[in-house]
Amino acid sequence: KSEMGQLLYVNEGGELFLMTNGCVYGVDLNTLTVRKLVEGLTEDRFAVSKSNRYIAWTDGGEEPENGRGSGSSVIHVMNLSSGKTIDISVGAGQSIRPLGFMEEDFVYGVAHDTDIFWDAAGTVTYPMYQIRIVEVLSGEPEVVKTYEKEGYYVSGVAIEGYTMYLNRIRYNGTAYVEADQDMIINREGDRGETVAVTTDMSEEKETEVSLSLAGEMSERAPRLLTPQETLLEEKRVVTLQDEKSRKQYYVYAKGDVLLATDRIADAVIRANEDMGVVIGADLQYVWKRARKAVQPPFTDIAVQSEDDEAGSIAKCINAMLGKEDIHISVGALIEAGETPKNILANTMRDVTVLDLTGCSVDEILYYVSCGSPVFAMTGTSDAVLVVGYDSANIVIYDPALGMQYRETIEEAEDLFAEAGDIFFTYLK
Repeated sequence: KSEMGQLLYVNEGGELFLMTNGCVYGVDLNTLTVRKLVEGLTEDRFAVSKSNRYIAWTDGGEEPENGRGSGSSVIHVMNLSSGKTIDISVGAGQSIRPLGFMEEDFVYGVAHDTDIFWDAAGTVTYPMYQIRIVEVLSGEPEVVKTYEKEGYYVSGVAIEGYTMYLNRIRYNGTAYVEADQDMIINREGDRGETVAVTTDMSEEKETEVSLSLAGEMSERAPRLLTPQETLLEEKRVVTLQDEKSRKQYYVYAKGDVLLATDRIADAVIRANEDMGVVIGADLQYVWKRARKAVQPPFTDIAVQSEDDEAGSIAKCINAMLGKEDIHISVGALIEAGETPKNILANTMRDVTVLDLTGCSVDEILYYVSCGSPVFAMTGTSDAVLVVGYDSANIVIYDPALGMQYRETIEEAEDLFAEAGDIFFTYLK
């Protein structure tokens, strides 16, 4: 329900649009024929309006070169009611990303290709220097508001009603780090609302829905229409053919699935906020707030001889693989163009590699409790492993020093935040 609820819309022509597993389908409810509109979508590449009438998406971007790369230069916005699609594009050297909708107005961000950065760990940072709000109802996109502040970039947004919260970052000379949040308020939104919908519960009427109109109602009594019963004799089953699958994570708390996402870091952060858990597609726990009170430092963490002369990032991956009795030259693979996360995923069997970028130190310690060291960046080309903890400290293995040492959780948070809070690990 949580996953398919991302997009469900039936237009006047009797076509049902829905999205599952990163694919958007159109189902003709009269003939039960199915067509695939878009496939391979990840959460940072699409947005759906609150009414589900509009969906916006981008095609995939280009692979990075020398740590830099580009996203897409075109966003497609489809009106599912009419079936028409409009394209919004930016100029050369820029990339564009869909962020969401404020009511039916589309919000997207623009970044310079030279600012889009893949670090040595293979994590991408997408700093948007400008946010634009576009009216698309007329079929001709018109920019109604532009947001841009010198020295600040937007990494993402959260839209709640008529308010948009901007998550901002700044470049400190080494990495992009968090900055104070800003917001955009649609002050015209409340003025345009003509009907307020509220619900009340009582023993006599159970659930009662009330409509509050801005103006006076007509004195005519409302009509009650009762549809005739319809007996469907033919099969009403549609099978969606999708050969590709993607990892999906579900945040479960308070008796409900609160979030379905393909980004484990978002799931962990939400679960921590709502006292919940993260469950994978196989219904196994992927993250819990509960963990061992103390995790003694791993004793089987060491750099193997294959990477004695490599950099600290390669040494960290080598030590993680060595813990699982895998001995390869990580430095050689990185020089050949492999990312550290891909090396883990391609060489370790029966594990899931998890990108925890953006999580807090407290949140990543669950995986250390499960027996998995956590890779953490400390600079543009330096990394360490988190290999243990107690109530006030964490234990860090620094391959450049060839030793383990303790730091308070507060000191570690400052250290990792300066590098952008870039973490990843694996779970068996």
